[in-house]
Amino acid sequence: MDTTVTRLTDAEQTWVDQQPAGAARFVEDYGSMRSTAGLEALDHAWAAWLDRQLVDPEDPNTVINAVGVALGQTLVDALEGFEWVIAEDDEGTDLAVFGMPGEGDVLVYPASLVAKRYEAREPMFLQSTRDAIVEQVRRLRARGGSD
Repeated sequence: MDTTVTRLTDAEQTWVDQQPAGAARFVEDYGSMRSTAGLEALDHAWAAWLDRQLVDPEDPNTVINAVGVALGQTLVDALEGFEWVIAEDDEGTDLAVFGMPGEGDVLVYPASLVAKRYEAREPMFLQSTRDAIVEQVRRLRARGGSD
């Protein structure tokens, strides 16, 4: 399956830029006092929110998008040359983080990743997932970009 990646439009970039505020509000609403920053705080807020979803369900899309963009932004920040893109394939288009063009063509779909964790009701996955992706990219770069 061929995938085409394109840069974000100004409107798409504006939307991505607005998501950290939503993630910060989410942490304020559901976070733990013991973790106040970054993905650790977001992990705790996610776990608390998942518990609440069992009792008082709400539309998860806003949370999935805010948490997904927060996760993706940590990858953009940690991995030199990675950026937000729109990825298009036979199944449609989606927001993604892309890096290593021509050397590994690494694509990560953070919101989709978060949505799957929501469906599985998986808490506490953000920090470990971010760390695993960063480590895989570092190994790929060390091997010269080949699989």
